[in-house]
Amino acid sequence: MLALRVRSDNSVDRLIVEDDADAKETRAFQAMFPEGDYVVLLAEADDPYDPAVLARVDEIERALTALGPQVRPLSARTIWRQTHPAEDAAGFKAFATGTDLLRRQGLVGDGVLGIPMEIRAETADALGKTLDRVDAALRPFEERPAPLEALRKIGRPYVDRYLSRETRRSTLLYMPLFGVFIVVLNLFLYRSFRTLLAFLVTIAVTVVLTEATAGALGYVSTIVSSLVPMTVLITCTATLVYIHSLYVARPEGRGAEEHHVFTLRNKLLPCTASIFAAAVGFAALSVSGIRPIREMGLWVAAGMGWTWITAFTLFPALERALRTPTQSERRTAGAWWPLVVARLPGATYRARWVFVPASLVLMLLGLGALLGVPGHLEPMRLETDALDYIDPDLPIVRDTRRFEATMSGLSVTEAWVKIPDGRALDPEVLRGLHTFARLLETDPRVGSVVGPTTLLQWVRYVGGQGDALPDDPASWPKLAADLEQLLLARPELRRRLRERSLGPGEGR
Repeated sequence: MLALRVRSDNSVDRLIVEDDADAKETRAFQAMFPEGDYVVLLAEADDPYDPAVLARVDEIERALTALGPQVRPLSARTIWRQTHPAEDAAGFKAFATGTDLLRRQGLVGDGVLGIPMEIRAETADALGKTLDRVDAALRPFEERPAPLEALRKIGRPYVDRYLSRETRRSTLLYMPLFGVFIVVLNLFLYRSFRTLLAFLVTIAVTVVLTEATAGALGYVSTIVSSLVPMTVLITCTATLVYIHSLYVARPEGRGAEEHHVFTLRNKLLPCTASIFAAAVGFAALSVSGIRPIREMGLWVAAGMGWTWITAFTLFPALERALRTPTQSERRTAGAWWPLVVARLPGATYRARWVFVPASLVLMLLGLGALLGVPGHLEPMRLETDALDYIDPDLPIVRDTRRFEATMSGLSVTEAWVKIPDGRALDPEVLRGLHTFARLLETDPRVGSVVGPTTLLQWVRYVGGQGDALPDDPASWPKLAADLEQLLLARPELRRRLRERSLGPGEGR
């Protein structure tokens, strides 16, 4: 029951430690300024402003809007239709290409119209179900995109879903494969189904106890910790082979019980030392600030402890209860192994002039691969982008990289500005925030900045006044009053302002 409590969550958020200062600030920000997950659709066409293409994009938006309030698409077409009810393809093209605001926000690009949408979901399961509904609504347009060339989907929710499904698929694949390996190894070495049963029961109990420990501690299976069962499987199998190989080598004339005790006493120290070293090594990962690594270290260490317990209690009991045969009763495949052990040390010693220099060369090559060779090889980099863990030939990776190169990035950083005395809409404050946003956009790593004054830029641009806000301080009282009226008229815009705080934007 405890093992079944271990749920799976392969999202990137699981990489953050709960008590990290930045994580606490982020949770407080999200509590005050709740928002959903973002997905961007890319409608590609030779001429994205052709009337037939625009009509197709409108159909896509209507299909998404019909899914309910959980899905909120907002494209350049949405903004245009709110101020221009009549269809005018030429007018929309002039509107879309007359400012850099749309390109910076990922709404238009060369040969593409972007349809960003916010997806509201309380849990990961709810988000997955909503994505499935979005996929179902978009499937007709993906299968028959004309007059579009293609309709593509990108965004972190799709990356997280792919990682989760691929992790689950690979787990369901490698566990049975390893089970087949254990069966083949056992039958090859010991040629006994009773021995195979003892191995399988012991390994299964060890894995279940390891998972139960994680369930009792409240751990969650992530991309990293999904390797824990396999690590425990390998260690447990190796330990059991080590113990049983001596047990089956019972010499003639020695009683079964006497030899069983001899085997356990002989293997207790080396197995304990090996398992203890592995447990300490994994437990040392608990100092990591990355939550899945820290939990994985303690999780595997617990699995090492259970391996030691079952190997010296349950497994010997099963050997005795099942009367697993020894070589005096049944010929095994390990008779050749003592010959290998006897000859290997001498052979490696004679070839030491080859092995030792070769080891040193391999060490230097590894050091060069890690740290790099100036002028020849770049050092290894730390992969923090979720896309680095996905096959680069998959559509979701190619489409995302194309979007980042031609339109805007998808990484969102939010700044929480706290304003004293409830002055969030004061002209001086708004002017300062606008200056702050413009300074951020001078950084080549920042694609765009969306803040409260961005609304004013949109209003001025739609009204034919251009998208630039004046620098003159005397103009800002009127701009502040206009923004206040916007917030009163449009309740959905007010969620970016709360009492004495202001969320100035999403820098893509």
